[in-house]
Amino acid sequence: PTGADTNSGATLSLSWRTLTKAAAVAGIGDTVLIADGDYDGGVVMRQPGIAGLPVTFRAINPGAAKVHGENTTATDAILVQANYVVIDGLYISKANRAAIRVDQANHVTVRRCICVDNVTWGIFTDYSDDLLIELNECAFSHTQHGIYVSNSGDRPIVRFNLCHDN
Repeated sequence: PTGADTNSGATLSLSWRTLTKAAAVAGIGDTVLIADGDYDGGVVMRQPGIAGLPVTFRAINPGAAKVHGENTTATDAILVQANYVVIDGLYISKANRAAIRVDQANHVTVRRCICVDNVTWGIFTDYSDDLLIELNECAFSHTQHGIYVSNSGDRPIVRFNLCHDN
C-alpha cells in the first residue's frame, strides 16, 4: 500500500499502490502478491487468464491485506468479470453491496477470504459456471446472504466455508 501506480510493479520496492492498477495490468498466468495493509475497494477485474494459467490475486499474509468498500462509490468492493481468476486471502469489509461479486465469469476461485460487515452479501455470483468457493468466512452481511450463488451458474463447488450472523 506504500507503492506508487507509476512504478513497474515488478518487486516489492517497486510495487503499485492500488489493486485497481494491478487489475488493469495483470495478465495470463500472472500472480499479484498483495502486501499487508489497507486498500480501497471498487476494484474491477476484466483481464482473463486461461486454463492452467489464471490471473491470481493473493495476499502475502491471508487476512492482512484489507480492502475497504466504504472508500468507494462502487457497488461492489471487488467485481470479477473475467474468466480464470483466483482471489486468495483478502479481508474485505463494508462494501456497498457485495465484498466480492463474480459476474458472468467462468472458472473463478475465491479462497481464504474474509468478507465481513457488507451491506448485502459477502460473496455473490451470477451467470458464472465452474466456480470454486472454499475456505472463506462470510459474516455480518446486513440484508442478505454470506454466500449467494445465483442465476444459472452451473457446476459450482462451495465447500469448507464459514457463514454466520448474516
